Amino acid sequence: MCQKHRPGLVFLSETKNRRLLLQNIQADLRFDHLFTVEPLSLSGGLALLFTDEFQVNVLFSNNRMIEIEAVIDGIKVFMTFVYGDPVLERREHVWERLTRFSTTRNGTWFMIADILTKPVRRKKKFKFDKRWLDNEELRQVILAGWKSEDLPP
Repeated sequence: MCQKHRPGLVFLSETKNRRLLLQNIQADLRFDHLFTVEPLSLSGGLALLFTDEFQVNVLFSNNRMIEIEAVIDGIKVFMTFVYGDPVLERREHVWERLTRFSTTRNGTWFMIADILTKPVRRKKKFKFDKRWLDNEELRQVILAGWKSEDLPP
């Protein structure tokens, strides 16, 4: 898919591979740059591949996420790439970090996340997270969504 569409930036999660192997993938796919978070034992590992087309500055990384500032077509954007923790008790730490990012960024920010790391075995109902209301901007988005006339009857 990368060879056909030639994206300027690709995020890989759960690579389970060290940087040396990922450098081979980088070369095969013709990306100019590679940022990695090494796997722990036989699990985890993150990689961000990107071309010279983007000016990328890594602001933060750990075994669950990579946070960058990038300039794309002259516009500064913040991007967070997340691989959620499969251990329920540790997911709170990921959400705390994301909440901090969301309140400290001035400018465009978006997130790409894989937060359902376990297969869903049964149909679940939507669960509203009251922490969404703690942030005024998120609260306004929620209120606008509920008032939207585009909602089905």
